[in-house]
Amino acid sequence: MSIEEILVRYTRGYTPYYHPPADSVLWDRKEVRALIPLTAETVARASRLSRTIRPRYAIRQNEAVETVLACLSDERVKPRTWVRGPVLTLYQILDEHGFLRTFEAMENGRVAGAVLAIDLPGVLIIESMFNLAPNASKQCVCQAIQDYHERGYVFIDVENQHHALHPLARLGEKIFPMAEYLRLLRETVGRFAGGCGMEKREQLRLVLASFT
Repeated sequence: MSIEEILVRYTRGYTPYYHPPADSVLWDRKEVRALIPLTAETVARASRLSRTIRPRYAIRQNEAVETVLACLSDERVKPRTWVRGPVLTLYQILDEHGFLRTFEAMENGRVAGAVLAIDLPGVLIIESMFNLAPNASKQCVCQAIQDYHERGYVFIDVENQHHALHPLARLGEKIFPMAEYLRLLRETVGRFAGGCGMEKREQLRLVLASFT
């Protein structure tokens, strides 16, 4: 798939999964979507939660993309992982064009956990995460909320609804019907796309055209 085709799928509310029988990507869209609004209240919650995490990790962005993808592809790290075959290729394409984000929790120079996300204009979509040490991905999420609020992003899309005690639910996750989610997503991407560089605006051309 081209980068433009991938971006169109994401902005239509689809999520990629690995389909083993055909060794292909299965694009799925559910009836609802879970979002964390990037408000001052959410940032305060993330800050409080982050302060409780022990041990503390150094958080980096996009410094160990290959390691993160390798861990997410490893059944020993992520049982029943769907980051395989053409899905892995899809993430590599997103990385080549600057739309992939990894948040890496580092301990003694090694990746202790990470979050993988798709960075669209104004929106960060969290796709997957893993821990090799306690609470590592939790600290990554808290840092992502703080960083992307500072950048002016509107929300973080966590895709699926989580149980009440899950950290994502505790951070202020809200559930939107798919139609409302698509309206918000397209409004946000359309509003923020103008601030992208020329290359990214061209890659988003098909996406923006589909909004009209």
